[in-house]
Amino acid sequence: MSMFTSPRSKALTVLLWGDRWWLAGRTDAIPFTHRDEAAGELVAALAGDAPRRLRLVYQPDGFMSVVTSCPKAGRRTMALALQEQFPGLATDEIAWSHDPILSAGESFTTVLHCESSPWLFALIGQLGSAGIAVEEVWPLPTWLHALPDEWSDTGALTVLAIAGNRACAYHHPATGARQVIAWPPNEPTTPELWLANLLDRDPAEPVLVVTDEATSDAAWSPGPARPGLRHLTLPEALSHSATIPSRHPARLLPVEPVVTASRAVLASSLALLIAAVGVVVPWVVGHVNARNAALVQTVRERALSVDVAHLRINAAEIAALREDAAGRTMPFAGALLRRLASTVPPEVTLATLRADAGSFAAQGFVASQASNGVLDRWQQALA
Repeated sequence: MSMFTSPRSKALTVLLWGDRWWLAGRTDAIPFTHRDEAAGELVAALAGDAPRRLRLVYQPDGFMSVVTSCPKAGRRTMALALQEQFPGLATDEIAWSHDPILSAGESFTTVLHCESSPWLFALIGQLGSAGIAVEEVWPLPTWLHALPDEWSDTGALTVLAIAGNRACAYHHPATGARQVIAWPPNEPTTPELWLANLLDRDPAEPVLVVTDEATSDAAWSPGPARPGLRHLTLPEALSHSATIPSRHPARLLPVEPVVTASRAVLASSLALLIAAVGVVVPWVVGHVNARNAALVQTVRERALSVDVAHLRINAAEIAALREDAAGRTMPFAGALLRRLASTVPPEVTLATLRADAGSFAAQGFVASQASNGVLDRWQQALA
């Protein structure tokens, strides 16, 4: 029997930045006025034949991405070490993650990504109720870091994203610490000025600029004076693969999903099953022990049956020899047979017996459970 399945569709990358959604292949944003409306606006935009699996880039207002010192440890230890500075790490309601830990002299640093107030898990639940599955969630700086197709020989990397009145940059120079810079609306220091200063210092430094259609202009176009500059529109960037390993620590969805109603029912069922097992196990153990004892008794009975069979064979052989000897004229045979019959051990089975006036020879079998020295004792009894 063969089975054919249709290929799994690719998850659609969507960006939640501030108070609006951005979708691949769509130049205009999808705004919402309140968080409670965000899921509904996206569902309406995805109506029809749009993919029902999402890869979410998550950067709402109030979401923090900051470089901080940290221990070189796992997620739980990091939360304990940093929760005094970032109290949100002490609760399971807040979505948070971090970029890979890098050494900085004798210490270590990471980029910590954290919600200021819980929303992500509720948003995923609302989308799931509408039949849209969110498979991955990444902070905007981590996604920007994954966008470039090529890396420079020095390892330097700069990606600047501008959409509407918001901007965010991931900057990792060849020498120096990485930076995440977010410009809130109406910030006096513009991202354009920051980028211009960066390119003035090194026009060949690889820089990728991602903008919405309204911000896209000739200022971001590469040229001889800025050989390291590349430009993508935001819809083009969202269509880009931007591969991020599933085990990357910046993943905002936990590896083990949060508790759902179905999992709570399953946990209750398992608890009842464990309680039932506590009652049933003693009975099962007793039943197994009784069965084992019965098997041991059966083996012993079979061994005894073999012994009884040997004894019966001995008795039949002796009776036959006596009857045969009674008709013979050898005067010594009768006495020899009587002597053998009275001394042969029950563990010994005689098969053949040859005798003359001066000696005799016997052949037979000794039972497997016979004690040591049984033949020696029989020989002494015959002497």
